[in-house]
Amino acid sequence: MREGKCPGKWTDRTSLRDAIRLKRCKVTVEKGEKMRLNGSVSIWLVSIPKTIWLPADSYRDKKYLAGMAGDILHNWEKKSKERHKLYKQYLQRASKNKVLNQLPELHTEAFDKVDCLKCANCCRNYSPRFKTPDIKRISKHLQLRESDFIEKYLKVDEEGDFVVKSLPCPFLGSDNACSIYDQRPSDCQRFPYTDEDVIIKRQPLTLKNSTFCPITYYVLEKLMAAGQ
Repeated sequence: MREGKCPGKWTDRTSLRDAIRLKRCKVTVEKGEKMRLNGSVSIWLVSIPKTIWLPADSYRDKKYLAGMAGDILHNWEKKSKERHKLYKQYLQRASKNKVLNQLPELHTEAFDKVDCLKCANCCRNYSPRFKTPDIKRISKHLQLRESDFIEKYLKVDEEGDFVVKSLPCPFLGSDNACSIYDQRPSDCQRFPYTDEDVIIKRQPLTLKNSTFCPITYYVLEKLMAAGQ
């Protein structure tokens, strides 16, 4: 945070509590900069204007703070729908090399933020492809003949791929855990492809994933913020 038109001394470590004390101050905030509320709650500023007003009374309200610059994942499904066109425009113009350089860190960061066991949107609403190695591996694990496994669990979709017959996935447990996790299809192992060039190469898939996967949404938001 750089000094704006504020009384008193303003440093990079100025907290929101200091902002409250200074009353209404116009300041410039750097992308990705961290501010602290009462010395304990960290807020990452990734989607606010660079120059903002800090209204003293309003910043006492944590809900207002969260609405301005808070959790990037708050109400993410609604925001993802609203920003679909922006994601499409970003993916079309993004530098592949720059994106790929950022993905490993953002992928890890997203999985630290999102608990898949509290989501399971992918398992409830979509099926992976079951390729031949997947079928061999899973049927062996379940002690079924491959033909019996296919007959019991799979069907052929309009693209000619084996997918599950019904949703949610028959291997999804009531606790959102996968009963064949160690043997799961390669599509499941790789999903949501946020550490691969798939995110750029298969843009329609990335856009679709952003509508139901908070990790894809998170990575796209971070990429766009870094590219501004």
